Amino acid sequence: MASEELRRELGGSFPVANVQALASTYSGDIPLRFVRPELHSEEVLVDETLQIPTIDMRKLMVDDDDDDEMGKLHLACKEWGFFQLINHGVAEAVVEKMKADVQEFFKLPLEKKNAYAKQPNAMDGYGQNLVVSEDQKLDWADMLFLQTLPTPERKRRFWPEEPTSLSEFTFQEFTFPGIHFPKGNHFPANKLILSKDYTVFALFILYTDFQILKELALDNAKNMPLFLAKYCLSFPLYVKETLDKYSSELVKVLNCLLKLMAKNLVINPEQFTNMFEDVRQTVTINYCPPCVQTSKVIGLTPHSDFGGLTLLVQVNEVQGLQIKRNGKWIPIRPLPGAFIINIGDIIEIMSNGEYKSIEHRVVVNPETERIAIATFHSPSIGTIVGPLPELIKENGIAIYKSVSREEYFKFVLSKKYEGKSRIDLMKLKN
Repeated sequence: MASEELRRELGGSFPVANVQALASTYSGDIPLRFVRPELHSEEVLVDETLQIPTIDMRKLMVDDDDDDEMGKLHLACKEWGFFQLINHGVAEAVVEKMKADVQEFFKLPLEKKNAYAKQPNAMDGYGQNLVVSEDQKLDWADMLFLQTLPTPERKRRFWPEEPTSLSEFTFQEFTFPGIHFPKGNHFPANKLILSKDYTVFALFILYTDFQILKELALDNAKNMPLFLAKYCLSFPLYVKETLDKYSSELVKVLNCLLKLMAKNLVINPEQFTNMFEDVRQTVTINYCPPCVQTSKVIGLTPHSDFGGLTLLVQVNEVQGLQIKRNGKWIPIRPLPGAFIINIGDIIEIMSNGEYKSIEHRVVVNPETERIAIATFHSPSIGTIVGPLPELIKENGIAIYKSVSREEYFKFVLSKKYEGKSRIDLMKLKN
């Protein structure tokens, strides 16, 4: 019992079978932990004309006084909780490179992927998250979960080395005292080979920091002279890393959306964006293998996201995302080049219910795997998660509790991952 409580508190999971391997070998009955009998009673709409709104970021950035587009954004956040964002400003090459590298990772043999397997009482790594009991029903999916921001909190040993571009960096040509480094050398971001004069360490220290190196248990780092660490900061390095670039580009989109939402909510945009200044960003890459018995398994359990704002990109052309609206499931058709944006529980709480987080799920395809990259954004450390004073209605009634971000995460990670049950428990009994 004590170990289970600790696991819940830290957001870790019980180890579970690898679904990709299971899907490639099983024949016959689905293992009972994956069977979801409730699927038979769920109604799915077949009206293809009913879709989430599409928002054009270019129109909003050129003229944020465009009442039509701002009105569409406000309605999307208030009535749908989901929308597709086009002309978002992230270069196609950045997104396509991320997609390609993700696909290559899941093509690796299981033993190579398992080198990044989740550890007990931790969320980063390859496997499944939020499995808090040994009899909990499981999703027909594997995931790679990585914390990308703040940078000091990255756990680099879980960042895959293959494909190499996903977690390597290159540097410009320069001369370290006594040694010349040519342009373009590559170093895996989660390994370090130290020479006696710390030259390779010197390269690495700019890209990470002492905290990350300690997390990687690099004993040599403890002996790094302070003067050398300071000297390293002047090196003309630059990061050319798929995930790093993708991460930073999505933060730009996040900040733009937060400012626009603040304007629609008639609050100070800086007040809203400052809460996300040192944003906690995590990337979850979901892989749902095909299953011919689609009526028995679920790719992702129905839930609402407990963070602030989620940006999702579909890696391949296989659909599967569905949102719940008026008690029925609506399949979402991703637009080429678009991000699918959804409101998380934190923004619903901060807006005092004005904007809505929406229950959603992923269903499995009978013939082809589905891969998607979801990037979650939550407020900075020390932020109070609660209704903003300006948004408490005229009668002064707050719908939700106010707690610290740390208390909030501890609370939601200890609860069952199902529907909107977690945010419902944050409601005040007025």
